[in-house]
Amino acid sequence: MMKVVIIQVILLVISFQAY
Repeated sequence: MMKVVIIQVILLVISFQAY
């Protein structure tokens, strides 16, 4: 379950870095 949360956090960071 923790891996899913980590993946979502990483995707969120990537989205922020895209800007």
